[in-house]
Amino acid sequence: MIVRNAFSGQRRFGEFQKSLGMAKNILTVRLRKLVGCGILEIVPASDGSAYQEYVLTKKGRAFFMCWRR
Repeated sequence: MIVRNAFSGQRRFGEFQKSLGMAKNILTVRLRKLVGCGILEIVPASDGSAYQEYVLTKKGRAFFMCWRR
């Protein structure tokens, strides 16, 4: 569900947490795992703030498209 939401444009931790209703500690572990597997990457916030955002990598987009079939 995290990958699906990232594909739909969600990028920030709070957006994932709110839409998924997942406990913060569980979401943190899952996001770290997706980053570690190369599905997501952490980038500086697009609005120039001090926050970070999660974006799908090329591998992550391919994974989502394959899974969606």
